[in-house]
Amino acid sequence: MLCAVVCKYFEVNLTALSMKTKLYPTLKFLLGLSIVLQVLIAGTVSGQVTSLWTNPITATNPSASNPYITGDAPQANVTVSGIGRGSSLGALTLANVYYANGFSTSSTIDLNGYFGFTLTPATGYKMSLSSFVYSTTSNSRPPSSFAFRTDANSNNFATNIGTPTVGGTTITLTNTNLSSATSFRLYGWNRASGSGDGWGINDFTFNGSILGSATTSISGLGYVYGTATGTAQSFQVNGAGLTSSTV
Repeated sequence: MLCAVVCKYFEVNLTALSMKTKLYPTLKFLLGLSIVLQVLIAGTVSGQVTSLWTNPITATNPSASNPYITGDAPQANVTVSGIGRGSSLGALTLANVYYANGFSTSSTIDLNGYFGFTLTPATGYKMSLSSFVYSTTSNSRPPSSFAFRTDANSNNFATNIGTPTVGGTTITLTNTNLSSATSFRLYGWNRASGSGDGWGINDFTFNGSILGSATTSISGLGYVYGTATGTAQSFQVNGAGLTSSTV
């Protein structure tokens, strides 16, 4: 907000100067530079936390598709994969649930027994994730062990995140400044033997923020003291995703 007030002050006062005044180009350049620096300083820029991707999963048989993309509602400048499942799992028919069977009875995690999600920011944007929220439906013998993992920052699904549960929960995420496709997997295993194998996702939401790239440039502002021109100069800053209290 301070930047907006100061920059507006200089803008008004600069327009009062003659375009032929020697100081005008230099002051105009400094004004542009100051605005860009405000945007580039990571510690002073924040994004508005919102839903980056949600899907209520409402269909007669969602599990018939792998991945299931109907109903996906991603944030602008984010593309998504739809919810999918690993190769160990099969499809079960149930309305309004992405339902699966084939969950392992072993006490050791089955790395192919998961529901998968991938988010990709648009070119020139970075996303930060704050939480994953989901709810589920279970048959009589669902998995009893769970893990939530990501490949962000070259983790390659090696580290557990939060404490997922059979019925669903909110998992806190701390993945920031992601500029490429990032995948998450919700694993389930260690179910009781016998019939009744089944577990599925009713709905899910990834919350976070999406920001314009931290890289920008100024062009056409190369005039210096003593070389004033009557041609207006301009620059552009990508501030998509910033909160109103920041700019």
